[in-house]
Amino acid sequence: MVWICEVDDNFIQMAYGNMRTQAERDVRGAMLLDQVAEMEKIEISDAEIDEEIGKLAEYYRAPVEEIRSSIEKRRRN
Repeated sequence: MVWICEVDDNFIQMAYGNMRTQAERDVRGAMLLDQVAEMEKIEISDAEIDEEIGKLAEYYRAPVEEIRSSIEKRRRN
């Protein structure tokens, strides 16, 4: 017999492990991209940033300022 609380604990542990693995990959990828950009002296203009924020706003059907605010909050943390 399997108790529901055991299933929940197992699921939570599995989900946590999967999310942790993905988060580690994401951070490593971001760090790698930062290093490549620095080594190759890649610079991004304000216009390019605005364009990408506009695309995100369109994709998520959210106001541009909401997307910009969310990104700025993440950069501070």
